[in-house]
Amino acid sequence: MAEGGLKTAAPGRAELVRRATGLVDAIAARADETERLRKLHPDTVEDLQTSGLWAVFRPFRYAGSEGDFGLFVDIGEQLGRACTSTSWVWANLVSHNWMLGMWPERAQDEVWGPNPDARIGSATVYPPGKAEPVDGGYLLSGRWPFSSGIDVSHWIMLGGMVPPEDGEGDPKPHIFVVDCDDIEVIDTWDVAGLLGTGSHDVTCEKVFVPGYMALSPHDMRGGSTPGSAVNPASLYRLPLLGLFSHILAGCMLGAARGAFDHYTESMRTRVATFNRQRIGDHAAVQIRIAEAACTIRATRLQLRDGPREAHEIAEEGHMPSDVEKTRWRSDAAYACRKCADVVDLLYRASGGAGNYRGNPLQRFFRDVHAGVGHIGVSWDANGAEHGRALLGLPHGNFLI
Repeated sequence: MAEGGLKTAAPGRAELVRRATGLVDAIAARADETERLRKLHPDTVEDLQTSGLWAVFRPFRYAGSEGDFGLFVDIGEQLGRACTSTSWVWANLVSHNWMLGMWPERAQDEVWGPNPDARIGSATVYPPGKAEPVDGGYLLSGRWPFSSGIDVSHWIMLGGMVPPEDGEGDPKPHIFVVDCDDIEVIDTWDVAGLLGTGSHDVTCEKVFVPGYMALSPHDMRGGSTPGSAVNPASLYRLPLLGLFSHILAGCMLGAARGAFDHYTESMRTRVATFNRQRIGDHAAVQIRIAEAACTIRATRLQLRDGPREAHEIAEEGHMPSDVEKTRWRSDAAYACRKCADVVDLLYRASGGAGNYRGNPLQRFFRDVHAGVGHIGVSWDANGAEHGRALLGLPHGNFLI
């Protein structure tokens, strides 16, 4: 806010990407320390705050910059080429700005009213959460894995199952918004890749969650949501799971870009250990660099296409089809696989030098393989879903 309570203009897409690009060198310099800390470096948290990047996808009404969904790809790439863990946490937390914009206005006011800069983590695996209906809401209990960025979050979205009102049928999945003061973080993140994401387990026991702080993912499958009354932008009418894979894909594109940048720069001056020939003079090295560059460009274009199409459909007031939603997911999963291929190609081509802990290539290698292990970007899962949709068969994910 400017003086006198007047809203200042939110930065546009080009400015946001420029700001992310401007942070690359500083974040890259902290990447090793981020791994040692097993969470975002405090200076990085502050840089993302002062640059306005934590405010991406937050509604204008709460001093956010909203933006278009393609920023997950473009900003994710810039942050990811510096530090994949930083990109992963940024993408996860700002995705909840987008999601909360679909919640009832009262829920948004509760989170952002007292603190417009409040950050929201998540652990949205549904079966671990047990929600007991009570007067005015639910009592939520459970233990959830993989809460990325929980160390820098003020609130958290937790998945849970709500029993049917009549006692018949299966429990239904819901997402609950909970104050981080009401949960316990369990230090479990002892891993090989994405070390800096701090994706620990979280737990709570019979925490009261008001009804307006819970929402079914069925209400976020595309089209109007409870939040549309106050957030009319097409951003808040996009399908949650239809585009979920793109949230993570920008980070994987960043890992590929970071590995490419480092490998290419090193090949400009590196000489062979045994004969002192300049390695960059070899045609095999030149071909690998060209192949990696082409794959990164193709992947970037593929990842931008889905969000563009999704916004067009939302702005026309249509609901995306199952074929469209599963295509967006499979496109992102395929792109992530190709990003891992790029990193593998360059890591192998780097020889023994790539294995040193001081070489960023080994970090990008570990990070990209940790990332593509996420079910949200699994090619086996998402490719099969799209194949079934193309054949006219019912897909396996009923939440899409």
